[in-house]
Amino acid sequence: MPQELTGAERITDAPDYDLDRLRSQRSYFPREPRSNVDRVRCPPGLGDRCREAAVASLGSDVAQALAGDADEPVTARFFVIHDTAGTTEYGLERGQTDPSANGSTRGIHLWISARATHRQRDWHRPGFGTKMEMGAENRHFLHIELSRDPQLTNAPTLYNDSQYERLAFAYLFASARKGRFLTVTSHNEVDRACVVYDDVAGRFRDYGHHDPEKFDLARWYGIVATLADLPDDATFGIEPQRVNGINQGGQKNVIIDYVKGAVDDVDQYGPVPRITSANSDAARHKKVRHPNYGEYYDLPVTMTVNGRKVLPRDA
Repeated sequence: MPQELTGAERITDAPDYDLDRLRSQRSYFPREPRSNVDRVRCPPGLGDRCREAAVASLGSDVAQALAGDADEPVTARFFVIHDTAGTTEYGLERGQTDPSANGSTRGIHLWISARATHRQRDWHRPGFGTKMEMGAENRHFLHIELSRDPQLTNAPTLYNDSQYERLAFAYLFASARKGRFLTVTSHNEVDRACVVYDDVAGRFRDYGHHDPEKFDLARWYGIVATLADLPDDATFGIEPQRVNGINQGGQKNVIIDYVKGAVDDVDQYGPVPRITSANSDAARHKKVRHPNYGEYYDLPVTMTVNGRKVLPRDA
């Protein structure tokens, strides 16, 4: 377990930072853990303390890749965790300028492999990395791809200690630049209910991604809390069972209404709901064909602004 951030006192003991008061001012969904601190204002000096600790633990080059340009404010709301389903050392095996299979069109912000750390986009830049976005740039999701450690193929988790630590620092750096803790979610949550029509079988099949697989979210939350000097039980968004749960067509995608601007928060807690007449307008949850991604429930409308595709919240 990493050491707490250095300093004369714990951040949460600072006289101008009352975490309990900040939590009391935050709204919660009925099934949401009261341990969640996402959307809460970050402690003062968090970014500087993170940099000191990251340099000491990982070296200045890796710390810089995780931190990005501290002078640029972050507008994102969600920290989306992915895994590549492979073991490629992005930034090493594929070069420093094109870490993805089609680097010119992918909107991933950070790649964290078993040994390497590679930044593709700074935290303040719009990105895209899910079928939700359909290549539309947006300023609400930050995308982080984990590659699997080939030494851990049969282990309970597919990612090594360094990857968990680097991901934790990345989250805290991005949050510090926003000024509030980002809401953690996963690729499988954003891709929920994505299905494609199988012309051969004559039926729809599930098409959404299920990653990250075998990711120990509870353990990672503990690392983030320790690094930030927050209470041991602090959590930062989605619950563990939803990260590693199955993604199927017919499940209700709770993020689409946020993307459309219909709601300001996302209820990603408790059992995954299914689309019913009681929780979704029948006219809105029919399957809609898209030339690249097949069929999607409640497909968000992609708009074009100044010649580039964006999601409704960015229009």
